[in-house]
Amino acid sequence: MVLGLYSSNRLEITTHSGPLPVCDLCIPPLTSDQSFVFLSRSSLSLGVPPIPKRLLPLPTIIQFFVLLLLSLQASRFIFASSVFTPPNEPPTSGVDRSITAVFFLICLEGLCGGSAYVNTFYHVGREGEDGEHEGEEGAKRKMEKEFRIGATGASDSLGKLSQDRKRRIPADQ
Repeated sequence: MVLGLYSSNRLEITTHSGPLPVCDLCIPPLTSDQSFVFLSRSSLSLGVPPIPKRLLPLPTIIQFFVLLLLSLQASRFIFASSVFTPPNEPPTSGVDRSITAVFFLICLEGLCGGSAYVNTFYHVGREGEDGEHEGEEGAKRKMEKEFRIGATGASDSLGKLSQDRKRRIPADQ
């Protein structure tokens, strides 16, 4: 579970710092992405059932394919109409269909990132709950639960921090 959350954060940040800026769209990708992250992180509160534990890697796998597709769009223009594809001169009017595809992928990436986060913490918080325990056994289970949640939170932070160094502004600017 911890590796999935770490990978999800690395893929999200890699997507935002790698192929997404190259796609050069007029839509604010971070705004739409963060809206869908918020929506998916609120999914359990909205009554959507959690992802089964065995399917927890699925959002991260989908994020990998989103990153792959956005990278291909940035380098090979796989979603663009031939009129909008270099080396052709861009037309003075019209809209390229790649905007819709990239927007969909951004929203999907946000849903997967938020889903990985909320479902991982849901399952980590529920792990080992097979009834109420009193005394020393109950205290031990509470400490184990706190440790699991802390370790999961650390992996979440590590995934963000490991990519943060790539987004720093050079000292000469």
